[in-house]
Amino acid sequence: MSSLQNIVTLGDYERALRRFSNWDVLDKKSNITIHHEPLRDEALYEAAKDADAIAIIRDRSPFNEAMIARLPKLKFLMFTGGVMARRTLAH
Repeated sequence: MSSLQNIVTLGDYERALRRFSNWDVLDKKSNITIHHEPLRDEALYEAAKDADAIAIIRDRSPFNEAMIARLPKLKFLMFTGGVMARRTLAH
């Protein structure tokens, strides 16, 4: 069996994700880390460096092309909110 995927969620400042959803199935199939405080610069990198997937809640963690380039394991990036929707993320 392959190793578990690392999923990092950023910006859950309301601590709502675990309260309003059942994560049992996903917890069995992946390592999930939820960050509640906004992260920037090296703190953001340290939180995301081993992520296979990142979910950004409400544009509170600034991702740009330089940050994404530093994350070679990253396969999937999803976000909510409007600011990220206006950015072009191309490689």
